[in-house]
Amino acid sequence: MLRLALPAVLAVAAGCAAPAAERPVSAQEIVVLRLAGFETLAEVGSEMLIGSQPTPEGLSRARDAGVKLVVNLRSEDTQSFDERSVVEAMGLTYVSIPFTATTLADSHVATFRKLLADTPPEQRILLHCSTGNRAAALWALHEIADLGVTPEAAVARARRLGLTSPELIGFIGDWSRRHGKP
Repeated sequence: MLRLALPAVLAVAAGCAAPAAERPVSAQEIVVLRLAGFETLAEVGSEMLIGSQPTPEGLSRARDAGVKLVVNLRSEDTQSFDERSVVEAMGLTYVSIPFTATTLADSHVATFRKLLADTPPEQRILLHCSTGNRAAALWALHEIADLGVTPEAAVARARRLGLTSPELIGFIGDWSRRHGKP
């Protein structure tokens, strides 16, 4: 243990930058927020906002709250404005992972998990769909796969974030069993 701690101590003593923050390894507190431009929004830890479809004003307020990456789970044909253009005009990064309650697949979960793994932990993320339902389900799958949360606890937590769909809850249970996360 001393061998691991000593380089960090020497780096700090030498005036080097502290090591980058690490992504949380356990479930974080959920705080329900009220932010203009969102019907529903919650903060999970300090890195993630999860909610419903933001208006352009909501996207601006999210940016002002430190969001750097917007992950949209809606398909382009269901959106009322060109979200990608609005987000990119604000200097934010935009990622689209579109699916519905009946089309969610392992590939969507894998794409989201890789996105989280590749995103620096200090980069705040907004994850949204139209109501927060799909965003909550995808977050629950991340908590199960990467944070060791039981499927039952992850679904209960996701309900606080907006999960209501029986199809998505069924997918979470099925995914958990197939991936050895009972």
